[in-house]
Amino acid sequence: MRPESAKRARDALRRFCPQLEEAALSDAQLLVSELFADVLVRESDPELPPMTLNAELRRGYIHVSMLAGAAAFQLDSRPSDPGEPGWGMHLIKVLAEAWGVERQGGSARVWFRVPVPA
Repeated sequence: MRPESAKRARDALRRFCPQLEEAALSDAQLLVSELFADVLVRESDPELPPMTLNAELRRGYIHVSMLAGAAAFQLDSRPSDPGEPGWGMHLIKVLAEAWGVERQGGSARVWFRVPVPA
């Protein structure tokens, strides 16, 4: 994973969901960008495992899931400030309709839903 990965992920969401209203798409893109940034800051291994992004449009919302190494998507005891590790997780709590983190072995998956206005 490289710093430009966040931009590629934002662009992929735009191509994947051209029918989304700009506000819902912008929220999803912001969350994806911040989560990529969190992973880059938290992971100390220069050979980061591949991070995968899946997104799909479901009835009334866009569902996004991201898979990364075990150190990713940590919930801190206090809300992070902008630019600090964990800011992406804080934004998910604020902007997403629902979200969760699942850990298994050496990986972590975060998922979130952003409502799509009718």
